[in-house]
Amino acid sequence: MKRIAAVIAIIVFFFIGIGHAELTELSVNEAVTTLDKTKLRVHFIDVGTGLAIFIQTPNDRKNIFIDGGKEAGEKIIDYVDHFHPKNSNIDLALVTHPDNDHFYGMMKIFDSYAVKEFWYSGYDNEALTPTGYWKKKFLENRVQVEEGCTIKIPLNNWNQVGDVVVIDDSYTFNDSDDVKVSLLNTDSQPPERDPISNRRFDESLIRNNASLVFKFIFKDISFLITGDINGRDLETSNEGKGLYECDSEELELVSRHLYAGNQFNLQSTVLQVPHHGSNGASSMAFLKAINPEYAVIAAGFGHGHPTAEALFRLKEVGISESKTFRTDDGETEDTEDAILDDSFVFETDGMSINRIFRVRME
Repeated sequence: MKRIAAVIAIIVFFFIGIGHAELTELSVNEAVTTLDKTKLRVHFIDVGTGLAIFIQTPNDRKNIFIDGGKEAGEKIIDYVDHFHPKNSNIDLALVTHPDNDHFYGMMKIFDSYAVKEFWYSGYDNEALTPTGYWKKKFLENRVQVEEGCTIKIPLNNWNQVGDVVVIDDSYTFNDSDDVKVSLLNTDSQPPERDPISNRRFDESLIRNNASLVFKFIFKDISFLITGDINGRDLETSNEGKGLYECDSEELELVSRHLYAGNQFNLQSTVLQVPHHGSNGASSMAFLKAINPEYAVIAAGFGHGHPTAEALFRLKEVGISESKTFRTDDGETEDTEDAILDDSFVFETDGMSINRIFRVRME
């Protein structure tokens, strides 16, 4: 009986030990002293209606910045500066696709940090005029003049879809300690028509589908970054809710996941919900292939994101409200959406999500 009791106690202790991380509220100054630098830290920064992600590998060996939002301006630098001082290096910066709410804040990163490497799919279109913010002010006047920066445009000239790139080799002989990026979409010129319905995409949808899609992987934990990819045919969906349909870029990703080998595996611990939680993305098939434990929605009330339908689909695949983190915190057009009051930091040792913080600027 004593042996049985001991076994039961061990089992109970084991399950308590692997319990889910609970959300902790912190100011940015508290977070600076509370975060464990020996862990991987992934910041989903509240920039209003855009996407901005800052990743710090264990012991600050590498610092990565993704997109940058549009509305935060200098405030985004104020946030990052708490965790990584200005005028130091950003080892890798990348823009998922050239929408203002994704690339505009990256200009501030180039102004404030020495960027060592930059990735972009290479998507181009007449709508991205040479005199516009993307080409003239960002690519020409920020990226291409950055001294000592390796520029990978288009990215698939260097790395193909399915490649795994080591970002941080951990300075050990054990490859399992490395932080890697699995490239799942590097398509610089997506198709102009949907492969299922044959409907023609407008330029904004094509641009969204050009989003770089990739997983940051640290041991057993992974973060799937999706940008603004689309995936549902609204015209043929189930009463507009799109419970089962999957097409467009998500269809291609799911097809590779199912039929093209393990290097295209979508399964991830944390999902950055596509296109800010719009109803034109995050199909059921896509969500089931990912099977995430946590979801993060980078949204603001300006475009009505996230939609009720997208939130419904997240619940249908088992992501509870307590594991769905929204940078808008449920705000609407009738309430004020303060920037940088709903940023989230995931901290992991690579075996579990150890802690999650909601961080607010003071």
